[in-house]
Amino acid sequence: MEIYLRLAADNPAAYEPDLAASLGNLGKFLTEVERWGEALTATQEAVEIYRRLAADHPAA
Repeated sequence: MEIYLRLAADNPAAYEPDLAASLGNLGKFLTEVERWGEALTATQEAVEIYRRLAADHPAA
């Protein structure tokens, strides 16, 4: 995860979609092990990135 965070900080256009996908997967896995708060945080971060990406590129 830390790698995607660093890559997305340096080149958001190239790496934010992958970061959002990773955060979404992390949220799913954390839910499966009943770590609800951490799952919510990861999922919310993924949603924020996806919303920003959708606003910047609605056709995509």
